[in-house]
Amino acid sequence: MMKKITLLTILLYSIICYSQDTIFVYQENSLIKIAGLEDNPVYINPASATIFLVRDNINIHDGNFKNLYDLGTYDKIFNVDTIGFASKTAVLEYLSMFTGVHETQYEFGYANNLDTTLNSVYEISKNGYNTMAFRLIPPGGGTISFEASFDGTNYEVITFRSITEDILVNTADDTCNILGSISGVQKFRFRTSSAGTGTLGTVMGAMTKQVSVLENIEFFPPPHRFGYLPVIKTVNLTDSDTVTAWLPASGKTFSVTDLSVLAGGNTDATVQIFSTIDTVFNTAIDVSNNRQFIYTKSYKTPWLGRAANDSIVINSSAGIDINITIVGYEY
Repeated sequence: MMKKITLLTILLYSIICYSQDTIFVYQENSLIKIAGLEDNPVYINPASATIFLVRDNINIHDGNFKNLYDLGTYDKIFNVDTIGFASKTAVLEYLSMFTGVHETQYEFGYANNLDTTLNSVYEISKNGYNTMAFRLIPPGGGTISFEASFDGTNYEVITFRSITEDILVNTADDTCNILGSISGVQKFRFRTSSAGTGTLGTVMGAMTKQVSVLENIEFFPPPHRFGYLPVIKTVNLTDSDTVTAWLPASGKTFSVTDLSVLAGGNTDATVQIFSTIDTVFNTAIDVSNNRQFIYTKSYKTPWLGRAANDSIVINSSAGIDINITIVGYEY
């Protein structure tokens, strides 16, 4: 006799069944068991397991066998009691209960998340991470400032490294790729510090608990920092004169790494190179009559300006031909 299937039976069946992409994650015999990924369950040693959040998908990496398992979005994941989770955070907290399982990477951002309005922000409230990398397209005509909070309330401008330009930056008004340290930061935000007039901007990237290999190098004070845009200043004189060879941008000072002087003429003269704050001559060259003089110097320790807005001045005591090249950076 054929059994009659009623509508109630179908409804009950639909309630107790899960879709084919439903994943069950729980601990069994001291191992992490993942059921629903394959025909047979996957078992992972908790000590070798690492969680990765890739966009909205939860991933678990098995360090022993070098396998990466994509569990899907949080709404597809259930525990052994067939109880689901309300958010990505809830899943991560559940998985963190397993010994050795921890989130090491957090990916953030989405299209058009940077507004053109002045002081509008896109904020990330995640602490315990060490390195951040992202691609940023600022709002049309606007500027985005990078700001961090170490106490969760007050924000300060933070400096990152632009991979696009190979310089240190704390703002962006053009498309760029950025890498930097966020050690000790509780919150991070992208703030529209100069209002835009065009399209919305976009920032997308990732935060990781791994320390950047650049972190212990690029944030040392001058002269041991790198990543500055090289500055080259050239001065040519034919008469006795005093000229400013290098006037840094407002609020900055100079750091000279290399200096070359080519001078000669039919009269004796003295060439002096000094800063406007420290008027003690850094370099004084005595050029004799009818003699060409060549002077080059690479500073083992750069010649640093004494304070912000310090500048380099060149003085020639007589009318001889002088060509001076100064190489360095501003900070």
